[in-house]
Parts: sequence; C-alpha cells; structure tokens
Amino acid sequence: MVISQASQSTPGNCYLSPHLKPGNGYIDQHIKVMENLGFRIKPLASLGQDFLKRSIPPGSIIDVHWMEEWPISKSRNSISVTGLFKFCVMLLLFRLSGVPLVWQRHNYIGHDATGIGQKISRWAISSLEKIATYKLAHFESRSLVPNYQYSPHPIYTDKLVSDRWTEGSPRFVCFGAVKRYKRIPELLSIWPKETPLQIVGRCRDETLEEEINSIINLRHLDVQCDFRFVSDQEIPDLMSASDVLVLTHGEGSAVVSGAYYMAKSYGCIILAQSSEFIDSMAKTTRGVYAFNSPENLRENIERVNAFRNQNSREDIFQESCEQYSIDACALRYKDIFSMST
Repeated sequence: MVISQASQSTPGNCYLSPHLKPGNGYIDQHIKVMENLGFRIKPLASLGQDFLKRSIPPGSIIDVHWMEEWPISKSRNSISVTGLFKFCVMLLLFRLSGVPLVWQRHNYIGHDATGIGQKISRWAISSLEKIATYKLAHFESRSLVPNYQYSPHPIYTDKLVSDRWTEGSPRFVCFGAVKRYKRIPELLSIWPKETPLQIVGRCRDETLEEEINSIINLRHLDVQCDFRFVSDQEIPDLMSASDVLVLTHGEGSAVVSGAYYMAKSYGCIILAQSSEFIDSMAKTTRGVYAFNSPENLRENIERVNAFRNQNSREDIFQESCEQYSIDACALRYKDIFSMST
C-alpha cells in the first residue's frame, strides 16, 4: 500500500470527519468501504491527541467530507467565527501531522450559501485543494477533471428490499430535505396536471413551503406534500412503495445527488432535471431519464411507463451493485491509494 511517497505499510488509522452523522447513511457506507480496506476508523477530533502523543501509526490517512461548510454560518450568508477558527486550526494540524489528506468534494459550493457565505465557501474549497494529497469526487465533471480523481458513491443497501413495481400507474416521488437549491417550485411549474406526485421531506424554509403549496393550488396539481423528517427506518418502505424518483437539483450545486444513489439502492427509475451529471448517467445507466422542458418531461414520463413494462427493479439494482457496492468502491480506492491486492 502506498499512502504517501515515503510510506509502504499496511493501513493505519482513518481520521474521519464527520465521524458520525445521524440521518446520513452515506457516512455509514463510507466507513464500511474504509474498513474493507483495513483502516481503523477514528474521529478526526482524535488526530490532535495522537499527534501530540506521536502515536499516529504508519499508513494512516485523514478523510474529510463537507469540511468547506465549517466556516459558513447557519444563516448561510455570513461567516461563522467559531467554524472559521476550527477550520484554520485543523488545516494547520493537517500540515504539521504530515498525514496524507483525502478530501472528498461533494459540492461545487456550499448549499444555499449567499453573499459572504458563498465567498468563504469558495475560499475554504481552495484551501483544501491546495493541501489535499488526494482530491476525490463522485463524478468526473468538466470543471473537476483532471484535478480530481473519481471515487464511486456507495449505494445504501446490499440486498433489494422489493423486486416488484407498484400496482397500476407508476408512483413518482420527490424524496429528501426540501431546500431551495433542489428547485422544486420550478418542477411544479411544469409538472403535468394528470400525473400524481408525492413530495416527502423536511422543509425548514416556511417561505419555500408556502411557495410550493401555492403553485400546487394555483395549477390544481395532483401533488401530495409530506413535509417531515423521514427516519432511516422508514426509507426502505418509502422507496419500495415508489417507482420513480424525481430529481430537480440545479446545475452547479452538488457534484452528484445522494438521492440518486438512494433510488439506485432500491431499484427505482430516475427522472431528473438535465445536468452534466444526469445527462452522463442517462447515456450510460439503465432507467435514468433527463428532461429539460415541459414537452421533454411529458415524453420521458411516457418512456418511464415503457421501461417499467420491460424491466424489473432487480435489473436496476444488479447494475448498481456492479458499480457502487462496498466491494466495488473499495476496489477503486485500492487503485487510488496504490494498494496491493
């Protein structure tokens, strides 16, 4: 295993941030990938103590996600002084420790960040880029290549919960936290009146919630909203009771959509707003359809019906396992880290 230019040892510690993130199954799956490689998972907070004790074992890595969010305030339009201080201290510790830094970039810029919040997000990203040993992204977008290496996004299950489509017409769902960058009002402004849609996820923005309800009422849409937090225990039943996940992320927000991989984990079809990521997936992946206009949206809803008649959830799930299972992800990381097999 080659983790740094000077080290050819077995895996040591993986100093991970966030170490635990309730409600985010991604971190749980990522931990499985790192453990599959032989790393011992430790919280990033323990790096300083291990550094002072000189007890960091050879072959260790620092593995950070969403760290560019630290200096942004909760309002998303200003600086968090505490977060900025923590960020700067941690960057200094990264340099002093000499442990290779693995930075997984999930966003092009902090979600919903505006004004100074957007500027500090860009600064934080630039700072991480300068010191990271490995810069990784779950999609090889034009703006990230060749500076970033591709790492697969793990799917969330290793077994298909249900291999059956729902009875009758396809069930369409928008699932996940309801936020401005997901552009749900824009979707509802062109969504066909005759096609039922369910929106499920917590919305902390009262103005956005009112805007969504207003469009539904004004256009007399067959849309049901359930603005609440969905627990991990509820997700399997919710996804298995849905056929099509509808995604509307705007270009330039997230590098990929976590909901996309959630849908793949349960064998769902994906109907999504056109973007570089979605367009690429639609060309190479089973059961992915991109729309960019009201007419195109209707056409793809018809294609979804045809696909469901000719393919099964199992077909989608098996293809996803080949690309994004824990073993598949670990194999790619072995290549990134030049680890012997």
